[in-house]
Amino acid sequence: MQTSKSYDLVVIGSGPAGEKAAVKAAYFGKNVALIEKSPDSGGAGVQTGTLPSKTLKETALYFSRVYEKQIFEQSVNVLHKTKHEQFTYRRDVARNDMQEEVDKNFIRHKVDVYRGTASFVDDHNIKISSEEEIIIRGENILIATGSYPVNPPDIPFDGKRILDSDTILKIKRFPKSLCVIGAGVIGCEYATIYAAMGVKVYLINNRDKILPFLDSEIAGALVTQMKKQGIEILFNTSIIKYVKPKKKSENFLLTLRNGEALETDMVLYAAGRNGSIAALNCGNTGIEIGERETIKVNEKYRTNIPHIYAVGDVIGFPALASTSMDQGRVAITHMYDTNDLDSVHKVFPYGIYTVPEISMVGITEVEAQAKGIS
Repeated sequence: MQTSKSYDLVVIGSGPAGEKAAVKAAYFGKNVALIEKSPDSGGAGVQTGTLPSKTLKETALYFSRVYEKQIFEQSVNVLHKTKHEQFTYRRDVARNDMQEEVDKNFIRHKVDVYRGTASFVDDHNIKISSEEEIIIRGENILIATGSYPVNPPDIPFDGKRILDSDTILKIKRFPKSLCVIGAGVIGCEYATIYAAMGVKVYLINNRDKILPFLDSEIAGALVTQMKKQGIEILFNTSIIKYVKPKKKSENFLLTLRNGEALETDMVLYAAGRNGSIAALNCGNTGIEIGERETIKVNEKYRTNIPHIYAVGDVIGFPALASTSMDQGRVAITHMYDTNDLDSVHKVFPYGIYTVPEISMVGITEVEAQAKGIS
């Protein structure tokens, strides 16, 4: 199999990090190829993560009118008035619009886009597998393959009623009740979105607090609001057994670690994501791999192989679309000495799209106390 073409830069992944890196390199006159395994561009940021969940949140606010006092009317269950197709309509419109924008950006900057699964032949050559296989060469390579939701083997995922953060976007009806496992950003966002729509929600967390990286007062205020929405939060516990119902109309029976039982229509497992590197054959390059299938990089987003860089979710924390975009731009700065954006801000804001939204920037009160700051 012959190498079909050589490029100054090959980017793997079309999510926020990969897109911004590719078009910046092209802007500075580099010959750029981008490989995307999906027929749809934009990565998790556009397809399954940032954009879809935030659009669902806005839709839930619109239908539920959760922030309106409704002084002159009797409160009604919004689920009885809303079709599931109405709930997902705007999500799909927003996703399609943004996907189109990403594709136009590649065309505008003359980035060659290849559709197929990328895998390293060696540290410069990459095989692209689709209907046919080709190999392209990159003088420099940037990995921006994102992350995927963890699916522990002891949980009977079926993509219909036992879900992860990708497959919940494919359900065709509202849950009658929903048990969310994991009180991180994704778990808390979906718990409050469905609670706003009138779904009975249980939130299971194996710790004693939600969103542990947040200031405790903010996290505590969110817990208060969640309880007002009727969300039952079960701290310091986990599910040890899942019993599938014999009939579709019946609930799953879940056994908690403390022996208590819980019945629910659907389950969302939202406790962790791993880097998407399984198909890459990183062993053919000698790239150092970290925990949770992430790629190790230095402050310039360079791996231990000097001409291979990695950015976005595939390198782990903070795994935010906005910071991932800047990581892509910064990597190109160091790759080609463009002398512009040479680092990502150390202090960045968190915006968490729960109902209600919460955000913070800077260190928490606990961190300030630990550093002796009054």
